[in-house]
Amino acid sequence: MIRRKFKLRARLNRCAVTCRLTGSGRDRPLAVANHCVVEVIMSIATRVEAHIRGCGKPYDIVTHARSLNSAQTAEAAHVPGDKLIKCVVLRDDQGYVVAVLASTGFVRIGKLDRELKRKLRLATEAELRNLFTDCELGSIPPLGAAYGLKTVMDDSLANQPEVFFEAGDHECLIHMRGADFMALLQDAGHARFSRRPRLSSR
Repeated sequence: MIRRKFKLRARLNRCAVTCRLTGSGRDRPLAVANHCVVEVIMSIATRVEAHIRGCGKPYDIVTHARSLNSAQTAEAAHVPGDKLIKCVVLRDDQGYVVAVLASTGFVRIGKLDRELKRKLRLATEAELRNLFTDCELGSIPPLGAAYGLKTVMDDSLANQPEVFFEAGDHECLIHMRGADFMALLQDAGHARFSRRPRLSSR
């Protein structure tokens, strides 16, 4: 597994902590502690970092406690679920499709089949490991173009002012403006294929 390592130095001063991503010139709140200086190592998938930099879009990284699913990630990172972007990887005989949507949604595969005129199924864990060799399983960034994969984005993401998405492990999120994220997916298809979970009535 190959991931780009980033070293941060954070100066902790009473209730405020600021960290600076090397080369970004941007400060981010990090933690709460008394006077001290800490150093944090964060990682981002190599292909994702190269793709974002190649597009010239600014971003920063938000760390959080290790999480195993989107709901846990949103809670650990204190991020609204509709601003946390995830992807679902599908395939058929024609190849793979990366479906990008909000973490609070579910892919309606039948709807996507009709939109794309395909017969899709979920990719297996073995397939995901082979496709995303620089990512941990379950932490795949929603940037199919970085891996040469066809991507389709749900229309519900169009007007988000800011977004967060997996960096390639289970402890870091990439944060950027919504317009910049849309630029990263400029070659992606668009469709309305997600659904929100149904609220149980009692």
